[in-house]
Amino acid sequence: VWQVTQNAEALRSVLTSFSGLPFRIEFRREVGGVRYYDDSFATGPGACVAAFQAVPGPKVMIVGGYERGLDLDEIPEAFKAVPDELRKVLLVGASAKRTAEVFEKHGLINYQISGAKDMPAIVKEAAALARPGDAVVLSPAFASFDMFKNFEERGRKFNEAVEDL
Repeated sequence: VWQVTQNAEALRSVLTSFSGLPFRIEFRREVGGVRYYDDSFATGPGACVAAFQAVPGPKVMIVGGYERGLDLDEIPEAFKAVPDELRKVLLVGASAKRTAEVFEKHGLINYQISGAKDMPAIVKEAAALARPGDAVVLSPAFASFDMFKNFEERGRKFNEAVEDL
């Protein structure tokens, strides 16, 4: 409270200059009318749902990674709640098959299982699913250990692939 009441200029400076943390719903760039967001830090279902709800408009969600047996029910329920905002879910990594089964159980069929083995191929596949006005959001809901050393490496590889589009 002291800082707010005693130094309003410091508060104003932070609020107007803070751009967020890397790998947390981070806008990367727009290509062909499609916006790309890196949320590689989202290693659990709740974080993936939060990214889906935070990014406006139709989205291609990139979901998947190292299988840890997490309860995934909230993801398809959140996606189904706003069907006009889900262009497609691209399921990647070791968790793709089980995630598809959970989606089917919830009646969510708007997904595609990717056979891509690296981030450039995943990004190209997601880009092909998107339309101008959409967003492509890497918000995996899973740890990265099936394909990457950690979420930072996964995020860097996503960002590099987006830059190469």
